[in-house]
This record gives sequence, C-alpha cells and structure tokens, in this order.
Amino acid sequence: MSSKKTEPSFSFPRPDQPSRCTWAPDADPADNPHTRKYPNPPNQYILYPSILHTIGNTPLVRLNVIPKEEGVQCQMYAKCEFLNPSGSLKDRAAWRMIEDAEATGVLKPGYTIVEPSSGNTVPQPQQPAKSL
Repeated sequence: MSSKKTEPSFSFPRPDQPSRCTWAPDADPADNPHTRKYPNPPNQYILYPSILHTIGNTPLVRLNVIPKEEGVQCQMYAKCEFLNPSGSLKDRAAWRMIEDAEATGVLKPGYTIVEPSSGNTVPQPQQPAKSL
C-alpha cells in the first residue's frame, strides 16, 4: 500500500475569486447552464412515494447578510440540509451506503444494520432503514 498522497483530478473554484458563472436565478430558465432545467413552480406541493425520496430535496436559499458584510460580489446560496427527514446533513451519505450495500448484495432483507460510530452519524442509517 502506497503512502503517497494523491491529488484530486478536479479542482474546486476558490470562494474568494470572481465567479465564472454568468447565469442568475432571475434569468431566463432556458439559458440555465446547470443541471436542474425545470425548477418547481413556487408554492407547488410535491407528492413523494416515500420519505426516502425527500432526502436531499432540501431548499436552496439566498444568503444576503453574510455576503454583504464580507464584501462578496456574487450571489451566494446555502443548501438547507438540516431540513432532511432526520434533521441531519448526513442523510444522503447514510442512504447512499444502504443503497450500495443492497445493490452489491452485502445488505439483504432481514439483515441488521450496525453503526459503529459515535456523534451525530449514529442515527442516520436508522431513518432510511426504517423506511425500507
């Protein structure tokens, strides 16, 4: 096993640099270069087949005070992951682990999930597992 540190094959844009994105939320949706081409109309209720389908479908809200106080010259948004079903940002990771375990045959119907962790990760597999 090599102890050599590998660098990621991609780079994240630095938050203190000017944004290269020229699209704005109030622009024509047809010109949106991002993946979600069809935003939900405001005040529309969405019916999900189960609580599991709501994981990650949390609102994106514009930050106004922080960018202004810090002199940031771009629009900043925050994803409200605390609005996931269990109230944690770790719901996505827990659900993905369960999905992968089922897909590979490691987790089968009737098996018990044991989470050998501490802190706020512990309850996360419970929510998706209870909903299966």
